[in-house]
Amino acid sequence: MLGLAAAVFADQEAGPFPYKAVTADRKYIFVVTDPKCGLCGIDGDYKQSGMYRNDGSTAPLWTVDWMNRIFLPNDGRHVVRLGRWARYSATYREELFTFVEEGRVLKTYTTVELVDFPYLLPHSVSHYGVFYGPMDPDQPGDGAVVKYDNGAGYPVNSGATFDNQQNTLRIETHNGDTYLFDLNTGAILSARRPARTTAVLLAALLIVLYSVFLLIAARVHSVRKHPRITAFAGGFALVFGLFMIPLVAVALNAPVHLDDWSRITEYFWSYAYLQISMLPRYLLASLGVLALPENYCITTDWTMTLEWLALFWLPLALLFGFINRFVIGFFSRESRVESRELV
Repeated sequence: MLGLAAAVFADQEAGPFPYKAVTADRKYIFVVTDPKCGLCGIDGDYKQSGMYRNDGSTAPLWTVDWMNRIFLPNDGRHVVRLGRWARYSATYREELFTFVEEGRVLKTYTTVELVDFPYLLPHSVSHYGVFYGPMDPDQPGDGAVVKYDNGAGYPVNSGATFDNQQNTLRIETHNGDTYLFDLNTGAILSARRPARTTAVLLAALLIVLYSVFLLIAARVHSVRKHPRITAFAGGFALVFGLFMIPLVAVALNAPVHLDDWSRITEYFWSYAYLQISMLPRYLLASLGVLALPENYCITTDWTMTLEWLALFWLPLALLFGFINRFVIGFFSRESRVESRELV
């Protein structure tokens, strides 16, 4: 049983399916076929995965050998291949999307390259989502449609904005990052990462407050009389500040949470609970210290939360406490030497 329904959701992984996607201007069709059954009942006599003219032709303009979902511009030369539904590995180095030109890979991006604090993305028990609104019928699209059967279809480009005149793609992540890409090269033309900017400003503020704390602890006599309490209280306060920075940065900038304060509050406290275990896993996995088994499922019950508090957060606070004792002691001695010299 999960202890946090607001931040982690149940899921059931589905394999890749054949589909047929039509560009917004209806000039091209991109098809993904199944090796066993082709389009498996979807209208059309297409034998290979790839791009076709939407004029009844069954000869591909170019082909691909994968079954991923896509974002689909109008030019008939490019597609943006989406990574498979990202399975949680704690490193967030899974393929996010790849720019493809006439079947040739131009540029691939991973989650960690484009998302700060990826452990705060929406997670299920074994996967996570990055884009804001892909294939969501309630989100605005440009008219491009993908069909997995002979029904009405889904908006293939919801969550993405193409400028078919400039050949660019704009996307937005759940954490509020926005990017403008060049379809011809896959290069980033511009980027806006407000969570990162907010985090840097908060970190600068924390450094200033921490410096003031060290100055007061080293020079104010009434505080200096209790060096251990002061040092370790400062250590716990510093860790709390570091813990809060990514939460505040993402909560203030994630677009899905801007509609009302009740959702911001729900998001903040549920992800604060989740971060107790997710952040240490992310740091340790990124450093190569921790490797999660395949098909790992995220659990967030109180037992695991207490384990991470005891094994990671408490030792970190104590470490900063010992560092504070050394720094405060050093500056206290310097202060006393200066005082004697003045006398």
